[in-house]
Amino acid sequence: MYFRGAIIASEMTLATEISTWTIGLFAVLFWVVQNALKRFVRLWALLTLPATILHELAHTLVGLVLAAGPRSINIWPRRVSASSWRLGYVAFQRLRWWNGGAVALAPLIWLLLILGIAGYFPILPPTVSVQTSLILGAVALWLWIAVAPSRGDWKLAIGYWPSAFAFLALWASGLYLLVRLWL
Repeated sequence: MYFRGAIIASEMTLATEISTWTIGLFAVLFWVVQNALKRFVRLWALLTLPATILHELAHTLVGLVLAAGPRSINIWPRRVSASSWRLGYVAFQRLRWWNGGAVALAPLIWLLLILGIAGYFPILPPTVSVQTSLILGAVALWLWIAVAPSRGDWKLAIGYWPSAFAFLALWASGLYLLVRLWL
């Protein structure tokens, strides 16, 4: 039984289930290594550079669409205090009550895109190599880092709560529609 290009769970083999768990295990392993590397900020920034690029790109694109006027983007870490670093940022000229929250929470859009794409791809074949599992685990971690709004993003969203609320409502609607397409 097939469902929009994905194999239904009843047709999955034990090997497919194990390979899926292997990818999850490697994602967790990469997360542990990433947290250990946070002491070495430059190395950590280099390893998470793809996620930083996606994260800041989301802010920039939503800022362009909502006329927030992005004026500069930086994807290299900077020390902001004795114990705090900023991996990247986008500066805007025209953040207002109607666009600031959406710009702040823009990285959440990647989650809708990831889920939308994942819904149309079949489950992995039963024979997934360890190398493939490692790569997919690293990609899963990078995507998770890219999707998660930072603490600063959430603070900014609270400051512009009307547009943050509207953005989250639209985002939840998109998530609902994706789930409805799959079921």
